[in-house]
Amino acid sequence: MRGKLPLKNKTTIIEKLIEYDAFKHTTIPIYEIPYLFTPFDKITQKKTESALKRSVENGEFVSLKADTGSGKTCVASCVFLMLQTRYFPIIISPLMEKVEKVCTSPEDFARFILAQTYYNVQSFGVIDKKTKAIAKEAMAFRISYTEGKKTGIGGRIKGTLSFVPFLASLEPQLSMDIEEFTKKALEEKIYNTQRIACIKQLCETIEAYGPKPIFLLDDTDKFLKRPEIDLSAIVAPFFGRILPALVKIDYPIIVATHKYYDGFPTYRDAEKNCFNKVITIPKIDKAGLDAVLQKRIKAVCSRAKLEQVFEADALKSIYDYYSREPILRRTMLLCQECAEKARSEGQEKITDSLVTLTILESEPNIQ
Repeated sequence: MRGKLPLKNKTTIIEKLIEYDAFKHTTIPIYEIPYLFTPFDKITQKKTESALKRSVENGEFVSLKADTGSGKTCVASCVFLMLQTRYFPIIISPLMEKVEKVCTSPEDFARFILAQTYYNVQSFGVIDKKTKAIAKEAMAFRISYTEGKKTGIGGRIKGTLSFVPFLASLEPQLSMDIEEFTKKALEEKIYNTQRIACIKQLCETIEAYGPKPIFLLDDTDKFLKRPEIDLSAIVAPFFGRILPALVKIDYPIIVATHKYYDGFPTYRDAEKNCFNKVITIPKIDKAGLDAVLQKRIKAVCSRAKLEQVFEADALKSIYDYYSREPILRRTMLLCQECAEKARSEGQEKITDSLVTLTILESEPNIQ
């Protein structure tokens, strides 16, 4: 008699959460926002996304303020999705060698905006049709979070859509017009206010197709505050020269700012004289953090409950950890490391003792 074949081990919830990166602690791509991000409007008493949306609709210059890793980019992305049929975001996020030059000269910074826009539109233009079609499906949220992971979409389009997120749904002619305009503007030898005028003309080119441009100056810590370089000397010219010049574009602009800048008089002056509004990312309570974790779990395992993954005491310890330094990125990294430890030890739940041990072993790495 033939013996029975051994049954394949069932994948645990913990294993699925690790496989699909449910506790992602790096930047969440805009096409994953509905699955992984819980709006602060829903989990706090303070209006955050709705306030930013109103400011954009009013054409305001906004400081979106919090410590690094607190959710500024996610809040902006959430608002962009609310407005996607009417507005066209262009995200400026710097990783450049000559940061001191670019961030002290309005002309050079305006050129940087044009160059980054040109590069990203051009990069998307050369992507194959199949990948563009997948990107369009992802941006229309016609595929689930897990399906998106299986397609490998992140590695192929994440970079481009991180800067011009609605490229996948644009009319091809508008993409071509943006590329042609920015290329020509970069080739022309024009300076200062004329360069700012070029950005305004770029906005008018886009608006001729319907959507109104919005600019997000994201990751300003990479402009102005890096661990390996002392950039404090350029905070003053950035807020004192560049931001007043950008106001002349006369389109909605969001600047992701940090509490670190409060120590600089030029930033404090910008809050009074340049920004129409300052929106601060709020701290969430334990119920809010539980809701954040539940949504992450649901993205991967639609029927799984929070208590199937975390013991009650473990959730309390995770919230205590968050409360000491309310940065969601660090907390998600802690959850990821706890999940990995639970898997390696054969546990199907994250326990309080496991959270405590993970913090003790990993805290220097959780930043």
